[in-house]
Order: sequence, then structure tokens, then C-alpha cells
Amino acid sequence: MEEFRKGEESCDQALKEVVTEKKNKKSEQLENIKQCLDAAIECGMSQNSDEFYACTKVFKDEINRYVFLHCTEPDARYRWIRNAIADLPPPTY
Repeated sequence: MEEFRKGEESCDQALKEVVTEKKNKKSEQLENIKQCLDAAIECGMSQNSDEFYACTKVFKDEINRYVFLHCTEPDARYRWIRNAIADLPPPTY
């Protein structure tokens, strides 16, 4: 019985570690998305625009976030995000 209890505790600990890791990953992802949205505003995008809303779709993808932040000039970022938005599929209503 004691061996079973140790195994159960070990499984509980492993599960807690997995949950904590997922929470940390999600938190990092959200911070990275925020960083991208802030950079979009800095390069001239209005928070009230349809483009800004489209950014939320583009920045769901980790590679898009990486490439966008890799562009160091505001004009380059703005052009890149405009192209990325143009590549999005049309909305379905």
C-alpha cells in the first residue's frame, strides 16, 4: 500500500509540474503577443483600426511574432504586418 501511495504522489507531482510548465509557456506567449502589439502601435498602427484587430490574428503564430520583432525599423515592421494581414484568409460571417 505504501508503494502505491508513493507512486500516486509521484504522479501528482509530475502532473503539477506539467500544469505549471503549461501555465508558464502560456504566460510567455501572451507577453510576447503583447510585445508585438506594442511594437505595432509604435510603428504607427492605431488601436482603433481593423489592421490592429488583424494583428491579433497574425500574432497567434509564433513564427510571425519572431519575424515581426526581428524587423528593427518601424517602416519595415509596418510593411511586414500589412503584408501578413493581406495573407490572412477572408473573414467568414
